[in-house]
Amino acid sequence: MGILYSGGLEDYTVLIPKEEGNYKWYFDNGGEREGTFREAFLQEDIMNSNPYKLNAGKFYMYELTSYSRQLNYEMTDGKKILLLRDSFATPVGAFLSQNVSHLDMLWNQYYSENELEEYLNGEVYDYIIVMLLPNNLNSKNFPFCVESNS
Repeated sequence: MGILYSGGLEDYTVLIPKEEGNYKWYFDNGGEREGTFREAFLQEDIMNSNPYKLNAGKFYMYELTSYSRQLNYEMTDGKKILLLRDSFATPVGAFLSQNVSHLDMLWNQYYSENELEEYLNGEVYDYIIVMLLPNNLNSKNFPFCVESNS
């Protein structure tokens, strides 16, 4: 994960599925990419970055966006899933896109309780997955269903 996490250089293995697929990825502020898994979700241009400053986590889907929607054009009758996540779930979301027709990912830190509730009321999902680092299970990142004494 680079010098920030390991204190120095370390190996990083990038996994790419054998099946290329056909995807469209929408993300923050109107950004979009489409094509194969590699074209839609990987940021291969960072491989030429300074290895002492490289955050390899950005290789998959810019590591963290507050909003992300992945559509799998080869699985039109698949499940629709919402993934409430932080940066560590980004590669999981990229690979999960192979098995669903529609995947929304939200970094709930960027949404108020009312915004999340409005978003959830406006969509119908087959599954909602919460995938957060335990330190992020707090009222700032997960503003609903959290008891607070403050």
